[in-house]
Amino acid sequence: MCVNRKLKTTAVYNYLSDGCVEYIPCLKIVRVPKMNGKDSREVNSTLQEFMSQYPECNTVFQLTTDQMVSFQPQSIQKFVLQSYSEARQKYPIYCYFKPTTLNIAVHIRRGDVSATKNTEARYMPNEHYYSIINKLIKVLENRDYKSVLEKEDYEIHIYSEGKPEDFGEIQNITKVQFHLNNDLFETLHHMGHSDIFIGSFSGFSTFANMFVKGISIFPYITLQLGVPFAGGDFKEEDFDQWWNKKIDGIKTNRCEN
Repeated sequence: MCVNRKLKTTAVYNYLSDGCVEYIPCLKIVRVPKMNGKDSREVNSTLQEFMSQYPECNTVFQLTTDQMVSFQPQSIQKFVLQSYSEARQKYPIYCYFKPTTLNIAVHIRRGDVSATKNTEARYMPNEHYYSIINKLIKVLENRDYKSVLEKEDYEIHIYSEGKPEDFGEIQNITKVQFHLNNDLFETLHHMGHSDIFIGSFSGFSTFANMFVKGISIFPYITLQLGVPFAGGDFKEEDFDQWWNKKIDGIKTNRCEN
């Protein structure tokens, strides 16, 4: 949505912040004032007020500064899901997921994060994802996912930036497909409609997670986004809690065109 973008370092949290110099002319920009992210009532009421005041299409709500909002109100999620559904009816996105396959999407954040710069707190090494994916496959096979979920097989879809060789041993995982430097809407659509979604320290992952009907596996952070993992591992008892809750969701999940 930005015509020109500049990056600045935010010293408080030590990560890069997007500052939009100029938006696409057709967009109406509504700047949202800084809120106390820990006060859920303030955030909820403020965003509800803005959504009521500006219901028009092509409206962008821009946070005027980096804000740590530590929850996702159900009312905002409903607004986003409805808006997205209406947009897809008007502008369909082709889906390449096979309905008879268990589709596992993995978002590996790269490009704006690095293991050596001030963004290292948001950087997850390839080795961690490699370990998580391998453990997930073993856990699924131990739970006889093919018969339980009525699937013929599984496929792993990696969404990120760069080249396949940038991801080390992940290239050697069976049934892995890379989707690198792809269109953001196509990427979001597939991550959000995957059966199992492995996310990253990323607002993009968090946003996609709102659409996931199956199981999500996320870095161990305060938000209850799904099965938490840390250091390339997750607890099977945590997975089983979500597995028992989401079996029906996976069976009925459809990535429609």
